[in-house]
Amino acid sequence: MKFYLTAIFSLLLIFGASAERYPLGQNPGQSQNGNSGNNSDAQFDAKANCPPSNARLFMDFNDVRCIIEVGGSLWQNRQINAPAYEVPKGGGNHVIYSGAIWMGGLDVNGQLKLAAIKFRQGNDFWAGPLSNIVGSGDYDPGQPVGDDAVRDFGPATIDPDVCVQYDRFFTVEKSEIIAFAQQFECNQNPECDEVFPITNDALNRINNWPAHGDVSRGQDYYLAPFYDYPSEGGSGDGNYDPAQGDHPWYDNILGRDDIECGVDRRISLFGDKTHWWVFNDKGNIHTETGADPIGMEIR
Repeated sequence: MKFYLTAIFSLLLIFGASAERYPLGQNPGQSQNGNSGNNSDAQFDAKANCPPSNARLFMDFNDVRCIIEVGGSLWQNRQINAPAYEVPKGGGNHVIYSGAIWMGGLDVNGQLKLAAIKFRQGNDFWAGPLSNIVGSGDYDPGQPVGDDAVRDFGPATIDPDVCVQYDRFFTVEKSEIIAFAQQFECNQNPECDEVFPITNDALNRINNWPAHGDVSRGQDYYLAPFYDYPSEGGSGDGNYDPAQGDHPWYDNILGRDDIECGVDRRISLFGDKTHWWVFNDKGNIHTETGADPIGMEIR
């Protein structure tokens, strides 16, 4: 079974680590044919032989410098066993030593499911999106959705090459997205001759935004949030294509307010700079906690 968690971090503190989890239409521990799973089945299903994640980066923005890892560890420089959440940056003061997402609970059979990182001496998290059954849910990011929206759900499996493929961060800045959108709008107007500065690196980041998963491998088609530029009919086509004006989705730019807070439960990007990544707890055996996996996908 596959669950979703969208985690949103600020540069100063974690302000949301359990934002959206859509109903799945099945109880945790229940298989696709309606039979309850058991401990041995879950453990066998978990072992995809994914290698440990290696990707990490230092977020360096405003007065904060801190380290994050795709594999779930936050704020700690494990290479030198030192804290790595510095405020103000360059000042030598580290206000947090380490952090991570912990999640767990009992399934319908009373079996504990747990995924957690302490100091990452083992691994409970791996990079990449999990599999589902395409069409098993009704979530559509092209229109407002309520809290009863159902994401596609399914077996929550992953292959090692997918873990390797997604062992990275996808970084964009709001300012470059604004410049891209302004230039696209200008190009549609024969009377506009303005030039909005945007670098080739920024264009590469926009063109390679992971908007879609590989549905042939059961991945969610709507992976990273993107703005689907309206066509002549008044709505987008659901496919990410920067040549048609699509871009990573900051919903509060250029006078737009696409998502009504408190009503519309779609996910967009926040802040001035975004590092997006996706990881899961099913890529291999949990060697940090020794517990059975949940089937959680975190974006």
